[in-house]
Amino acid sequence: MSSTAKARRRVRELGPQESVDEIFLAKEKQLRSNRNGQPYLQLQLADATGSVSAMLWNAKDEVCQSFQAGDFVRVAGSTQLYQGAVQIILQRVQRVPPEEVEANDFFPLSGQDIQGLKDRLAEILHGIQDTSLRNLATCFLEDSEFMRRLALAPAGTKQHHAYQGGLLQHTVHLLDLAGRVAPCYLFLNRDLLTMGTFLHDIGKIEELRYEGEFAYSDAGQLLGHIVLAISILDDMIRKTEERFGEPFPEATATQLKHIVISH
Repeated sequence: MSSTAKARRRVRELGPQESVDEIFLAKEKQLRSNRNGQPYLQLQLADATGSVSAMLWNAKDEVCQSFQAGDFVRVAGSTQLYQGAVQIILQRVQRVPPEEVEANDFFPLSGQDIQGLKDRLAEILHGIQDTSLRNLATCFLEDSEFMRRLALAPAGTKQHHAYQGGLLQHTVHLLDLAGRVAPCYLFLNRDLLTMGTFLHDIGKIEELRYEGEFAYSDAGQLLGHIVLAISILDDMIRKTEERFGEPFPEATATQLKHIVISH
């Protein structure tokens, strides 16, 4: 049964001494042993309103192997206070297929109008006067998969705009800020500043995983968002040259890469 079939019990609504039968996102999962050597499962369960710790005593191996951190799980149990915080003592944990849940119930959201942010981004980038840079911006905006991921990605996993749409919000806010600061520095190339600001964190769409638990991808851990951004830029420059039938200026590409690397 879909989690949207009834009103959800959200993490922030949980109090002590209550029964719980609900779907959450398993953010962390650790199999431990108590003083007597008996295994127990320690979980961090979350939704869009927060997270709560949970314990499953005498955890059987088949239960431990049935789901991973980042999966949705239906849990049954009861709450108690432990060191001043609510904790769930579990009797049952069962994996739930992601297609059976409404993802927005489980991930922090920006509270911003995502379409409005996308429209503002397009307005700023279409205002670029330099032809080569405007063509590059157009190719980014026309890439539906890139834009989908930009609108979903957080800017970080915990602190920095750590919610869906956070990267888009951060990018648009910095573009607005750059537009206000640029007139104070007449020596700046405003088009280059605008495009560089847009590009500075785009590697995070590959550095982070965000269509489940917020975490770093393998490429994110090994390469980082700056290296990944340069790769994304190189690919889009090639697409721009194909789309508009003319070479992209090498000096401009180098300047953009410098902005990304040094930001």
